[in-house]
Amino acid sequence: MNVNNPRFAWRADCDSGKVVFMRALLFVLLLGLSGTALAGMPVFTLSDLATLRLSGISFFIALIALVACLVRFLWNTLRRDFPKLPLLDFRRSLAPVVLLGLCFNIAVFSRQPAESDRLGATACQKH
Repeated sequence: MNVNNPRFAWRADCDSGKVVFMRALLFVLLLGLSGTALAGMPVFTLSDLATLRLSGISFFIALIALVACLVRFLWNTLRRDFPKLPLLDFRRSLAPVVLLGLCFNIAVFSRQPAESDRLGATACQKH
């Protein structure tokens, strides 16, 4: 691809990081500063239960992403001492975090109640 060709002249401007940053900034400002335009259109809002559920789900997604970044950082830091370890990217650090989370859920929720738990529940009942 010849950048000097007038047909591709616009690509030379788009490659600069400053232009991309300014476009992203403009998009964020327009999106953030725009008000709600109702104009007779229906407004859909979430119920309180759905809002709480959505905030809980988004919290745990953010927490999983943060832990995956921490695993990636620790692995790549450990890689300096052990050069045979492969470089770990975000996707490959996300996999063991999700897998271990699923394993811990299975371990916690498939546990059979202990004998003392069963006796404690029946001992508290009035006859």
